[in-house]
Amino acid sequence: MATRCAASLAPAEEQRKRAPRRKVPAERIDAKYLAAARELRDRYMERINSDPLALLPQGKYDVARALVGPARGEQGQLAAATLALPAFPAAA
Repeated sequence: MATRCAASLAPAEEQRKRAPRRKVPAERIDAKYLAAARELRDRYMERINSDPLALLPQGKYDVARALVGPARGEQGQLAAATLALPAFPAAA
């Protein structure tokens, strides 16, 4: 047996007596702001239509770029600054 909510059990006459919702009048938008918004929209559409590739995603970071390794000397050895790292004391 299916359950029904309380609203569906109310008599049909009661449901007809309800007053229809009043429509809230839309707020007027200032003409100055409306003109500025349309101008920005038009500029955006002109730019996108002239160069569709502008919509392609562009990451913040260049993840495909190769990392720069440590500086190497003439014989391929690591620079002295890299080798002068402080060493931890020996474990007791």
